[in-house]
Amino acid sequence: MAPPHHQATTSASWILLLWVSAVPLFLCSSCQAREAGGTLPPPPAGRCSRTDEASSLLQLFSDLNITAELPSWRLGTDCCTWEGIRCEQGTGYVVGLNLGERFMTAHVNASRFLGLPRLSSINLSWNILNYSSSFPSMLAGLPNLTHLNFSMEGTLALEFPRLPRLVSLDLSPNPPAYELKLANGGLGTLVNSLPGLQELYLDFVDLSDGSAGWCQALAFALPKLEVLNLRSLPGCGLTGRVPKDLLWLPKLETLDFSSNSITGDLPEFSPTSVLQVLRLTLTGLSGELPASIGYLKSMKELELAGCNLTGQIPNSIANLIDINSLVLAGNNLSGPIPPVLGGLKQLVLLDLSDNSLSGHIPAGMLSSSAKLEVVLLQNNQLTGPIPSPDPKKLSNLTMLNLQNNSLSGSFPSSLLSLPSLRSLLLNKNQLGGQLEEIPNAISSFLEEIDLSDNKLQGEIPSSIFKLPGLRTLSLSFNRFNGTVDLSMLQNATMSKLDLAYNLLTVLSKPSDADSIFHSFRVLNLASCNLSGFPDFLRGQYQTVSFLDLSNNKISGEIPRWIWEVLDGPIKALNLSHNLLEGFELPLPDIIQYKNFDVLDLHSNLLQGPLVLPGALGFLDYSNNRLDIIRHGSLGDLAYYQDSVKITLKGEEVEIKKILNILVTVDLSGNHFGGGIPSSMGKLQRLVLLNISGNGLGGSIPAVLGDLTNLESLDMSRNMLTGKIPDQLTRLTFLAIMNVSYNELSGRIPQGGQLSTFPNSSFEGNAGLCGPPLSRDCSGDEGGEGRQPAAPPPAAPTTGIDWGSEKIAFALGAGMGVSLCPIFLWKKGFFEGHRVWDWGHCRWR
Repeated sequence: MAPPHHQATTSASWILLLWVSAVPLFLCSSCQAREAGGTLPPPPAGRCSRTDEASSLLQLFSDLNITAELPSWRLGTDCCTWEGIRCEQGTGYVVGLNLGERFMTAHVNASRFLGLPRLSSINLSWNILNYSSSFPSMLAGLPNLTHLNFSMEGTLALEFPRLPRLVSLDLSPNPPAYELKLANGGLGTLVNSLPGLQELYLDFVDLSDGSAGWCQALAFALPKLEVLNLRSLPGCGLTGRVPKDLLWLPKLETLDFSSNSITGDLPEFSPTSVLQVLRLTLTGLSGELPASIGYLKSMKELELAGCNLTGQIPNSIANLIDINSLVLAGNNLSGPIPPVLGGLKQLVLLDLSDNSLSGHIPAGMLSSSAKLEVVLLQNNQLTGPIPSPDPKKLSNLTMLNLQNNSLSGSFPSSLLSLPSLRSLLLNKNQLGGQLEEIPNAISSFLEEIDLSDNKLQGEIPSSIFKLPGLRTLSLSFNRFNGTVDLSMLQNATMSKLDLAYNLLTVLSKPSDADSIFHSFRVLNLASCNLSGFPDFLRGQYQTVSFLDLSNNKISGEIPRWIWEVLDGPIKALNLSHNLLEGFELPLPDIIQYKNFDVLDLHSNLLQGPLVLPGALGFLDYSNNRLDIIRHGSLGDLAYYQDSVKITLKGEEVEIKKILNILVTVDLSGNHFGGGIPSSMGKLQRLVLLNISGNGLGGSIPAVLGDLTNLESLDMSRNMLTGKIPDQLTRLTFLAIMNVSYNELSGRIPQGGQLSTFPNSSFEGNAGLCGPPLSRDCSGDEGGEGRQPAAPPPAAPTTGIDWGSEKIAFALGAGMGVSLCPIFLWKKGFFEGHRVWDWGHCRWR
C-alpha cells in the first residue's frame, strides 16, 4: 500500500489531505472491480459464429467514434480477434466486451448490446458515456450477464429486470463526481432484482434518496455479498446506522462506507467473520472499538479514520495477525498504545495520529515487523523516550512521524541509519542529546528531516548536509551551536532549510554565489548571527517563496536583487530585528508587480520613504524611522495594480480592486504625521490595524466603522482629537481596541464590542467620559476646557504631513490572497518579538 502524504497535519488538514487522495483511492477501487469482473483473458482461437454479432459490434463502434483507439475493429476480419472482445470456446459467441479506460465521450444506444445475446461481461468503465432511455430495462435481454461495469451520469430510474446470474455490478461514476443518482427508492430497490450479487461498487454515486431501511435491505436481499463499496462525497451519502445483520453476512470480505453520514456505535463482529477490508473513514461512527474486533482474523485493511471513536484500543486487536494497514487516525482514542501491536508481523502501515493517546511508545513497535513502511503517531500525548530501532529489522520503513507529542530522552541516532527511511518528522517534542555523524550518508534515501522545536544540542554533524536526496532540513528552535558554512550543502535538491533560533553562526562566503543549489523555496536563517545577506541568494532568481533573515546583525541597505529572489504561491519576507537603514536605489521595476503575503521589516533603522510591492496581505513597518510615503516608491501611482491574476482550481482568474483584500497593516512606532484618511474605510478585509506611536492628528474617521472584519485596532499614543465615532460600535469582531494617550473628548460610545474594553483602552484622554471610565459625562459632554493627559514615552514625531492621499496609496497597495488560515490575533500581539511559524502559517 502506498504511503500517505509526508506532510504533517492537524486533524483538520489531515481530512483535507484525505479528500485530495480520494481520486487515486477510487481508481484503485475501480481497478479491483475490473479485476473481479471485467478483466478479460486473451481471445481464444476461433471465428465469430454469427455475422449479426459482428454487425452489432460495428454499430457500437460507430457510436463510440474511436477509430484511432481500436484499429483491429475492421469489417471482414474475425471479431474474436478484436481488441477487448472475448469469445466462447467452441461456439464463437461473443461473451465479453472490455472497453474500459478508453476515456471516450459518446452517446451509446443501449439496444446495441441486444445483438450479443450470450454476453456475460461488460466493462465500459472510465469513459464518459450517455446511454439511451432503454437502459437498464434492456438488460433483460442479456440473461447470461454476470459482470457489469458501467460509467454513467444522470439519474438512474431503478427498473433493473431480475438478473439472477449477475454477481458483480459497478456503477461508480468516473471520475468521481455527482453524475449518477439513484432514485425511486434508492439502494434497496436496486438490489431486490439481483439476488445473486456478490460484488457491489457504487463509489461516489448519489445515494441520498435511499430509504431508511437501506442497510437491512442489503443484508436480506444479498445474502451472497462479498464486496460492498459505497464510498460517497459529502452531502450525497447514506444516513443511519450500520446494522449487525450487514456485518454478519457470512461471505462479506470487503465493506467500504467511507464518507457517508453513518452514525451510532460500531456493531459487534461475528466470530465467524471473513472480513478482509473494512473502511468507515470520515463517517459519524462513535463509541468504543468493541473487543469483538479480535474476531476479524482475516482482516488486512482496517481504516476507521476521521470518526468520533473514543476509549482505548482493545488488546484483542492482537488477533488481526494478517493485517497490513491499520488506520485509526483523527478520532478521540485515549490511553496507551497496546504493546500487542508490536506482534502484528504483517503490518505495513500504522496510523494512530491525531488522537489523545498517552504513555510510552511500546518498545517492540519499531523493531518487530520487518514489513513496516509507515508509522504515523503525530499529534497525540505520548511521553517517554523513542525506542531505539534496529536498522536490520526496520529495513523497509520509509516514514516515521512522531511530531507534536511530549517525547523526551536522547535522540536515537540509529533512526538516521535506517536504510529505506525517506521522511523523519520528530518536531515539537522534548528530545535532547546530540546528533551523531551518519554512517554511509552518501547512500541514504532521506529526503525530509524535521527535528525542530526540541532540546537538541551540540554541533550539527557535517554528514547531514551531504545527504544526496535531502529536500527538507528543519532544525530550528533547538540548542545547536558552532559554525555552519553553507558551502557544505552538497546537493541540488534542497528546497527547505530552517536553522533558525539556535546558537549557531551561519557563514555565507562570496564564493557561495556560484554554488550548486538552485531550488530553495524556504530559507529560514533567523537568529543565526548573520552580518550580511547570504551571497548565494543572488543565484536564486524567482525561486524562493519564504525568506526569514530576522533577528540578525545585517546592516546597511536592502539590496535591489532581494526583490527578484522571491516568487511562489506564498511570498513571505521577514527582515525584522536587524540594523537595516534603507533601500538600495533605484528600486527594480519588478517590485511594482510583486504580490506578497507577508512583508515584515519592523524593528530596524529604516528611514525616509516607505517602499511597497504591488500587493500585500501582511504589512509590518513598525518601530522604524519612516516619515513619508512617496508615490515614487513604486515609480508612479498610475502604475499601481488595481487587479491581479491568480490561479484558482487550475484556471487563471482576475481579482479586481485588490486593495479590499489587505489583511494586516502595522505602521506603529514611526514618525508619521497628518490625519487618518477616510479612504482607509475601503479596506474591507482588514483584520488588524496598528498605527500607534506616531504623530497622527485630527479626528478618527467614521468610515472605520465599515471595516466589519476588524479584530484589532490600535491608534494609541498619537494626537487624535474629537469624539470617538459611534460607527465603531458596528465592529462586532473587534477583540482589541486601544485609543489611549491621545486628545480625544466626549462620551465613549456604548454598545457592541466597545462596551467590553477596559479602562486601559481609553486612558490618557482627559476629555473622554462615560463607561468604562469613572468620569461622569454630566454637564461635560464635550470635555471642553480639559487639558489632555501626558502620554507615556513613545517614539518621537516630526510633524511631517502624512496626508490622506499618501496613506490611501500606501494602504491601497495592499493585497493578500493567502494560502494560510487567517491570522489569529491575541491580546499582547504588539508586545515582544514574533517568529513566523511556517508549519501553521502564522507569526508567534
